[in-house]
Amino acid sequence: MKCISYCLLILTLLASCKDGKNETDTVDSVATVKQREKAVSKKEKSLEIKENELATKEAYLDSMLRQIDTTGIYNSKIIGDWTLKMLCTETSCTGSAIGDTRTEQWNFSYQENRVLVHSSLNKKPLRDYSGLYKGTSLILAVKKINSTDASIYVRLFFTNDNKMEGRREVTQEDGCKIVYTLEAERI
Repeated sequence: MKCISYCLLILTLLASCKDGKNETDTVDSVATVKQREKAVSKKEKSLEIKENELATKEAYLDSMLRQIDTTGIYNSKIIGDWTLKMLCTETSCTGSAIGDTRTEQWNFSYQENRVLVHSSLNKKPLRDYSGLYKGTSLILAVKKINSTDASIYVRLFFTNDNKMEGRREVTQEDGCKIVYTLEAERI
């Protein structure tokens, strides 16, 4: 009988040890889930901030493209074909590096007081810009056609009758940004 009592006591102790292990596993699992929830919450906040920044930039570009401003100046020096050399000076996008260069051909024209630009690369159309010439600068933007398009903002200044310099900012759908310095030369 004493043997049976000792066996029952040992089984009870073993059972209670196993329950303690399960309790520890449960506490660890709960802690892991809470850490993951915190990480997801932090990422959601970060994405929300980026989304708001993109919405602000998109609204600015859209308002600029819709603007019918009578203060836009007609400048006949702009009209015609230009070669634009671009040099990447800043980037946070994969697939792009500081020092990257590209050369495009741009055709400038006017429609009422709006400057229209048709860009091409090796005679293949790329995109159309629209904007205004105000004071001493030409401000252009590309309107996003669908949600996967990049927002592009360009500002150019004449350095002489046949040359312009400026800056081009490209903001991708994921929020990364590429900045180019521009040199334009009349063809």
